[in-house]
Amino acid sequence: MIGSFPQFVTQEVCLACNGCCRFSGPNSCWRPKVLKRENFPEFKGHLTDDNYIKTLKYKDAVKCSFFYEIENKCKVYPIRPFECHLYPFLLEKKGDNILLGVHLACPYVQDHRGDKEFDKYVDYLKDFFLGGEAKELLGDYTKIANDYSKHEKEIEDLYIFG
Repeated sequence: MIGSFPQFVTQEVCLACNGCCRFSGPNSCWRPKVLKRENFPEFKGHLTDDNYIKTLKYKDAVKCSFFYEIENKCKVYPIRPFECHLYPFLLEKKGDNILLGVHLACPYVQDHRGDKEFDKYVDYLKDFFLGGEAKELLGDYTKIANDYSKHEKEIEDLYIFG
């Protein structure tokens, strides 16, 4: 069950932030992709043909179709996609390689980068993705790896998986 996967940023901190779930455009690389085994009935009508979460017009940009801006809440937080659960960590596609990275724009990362909690979580993620648990839980999790090359100054690469 994805819900039992430990999250680095607590729910309270995550939902209080004003950064996530909003994107510069409808095809932003930051939009979460839903794995086939995560395609819950609640997601019906909210996914593109290639399994990205649809966006809606929001101020001068767009927002995740599950984001309720008045209360700064996610409508599907308990069953949100793994990619959302993993954030501010992310899987990057660079050429033929998949990397574990962290989004440095996250305020929680800015406050905790380099402390024991952060390092312990990075070690957990390495073990998770290198072990069989990730494939068992997520199937082909490499399908959520994305090209963030336009944002490479905002991302710190932590580990190359191959």
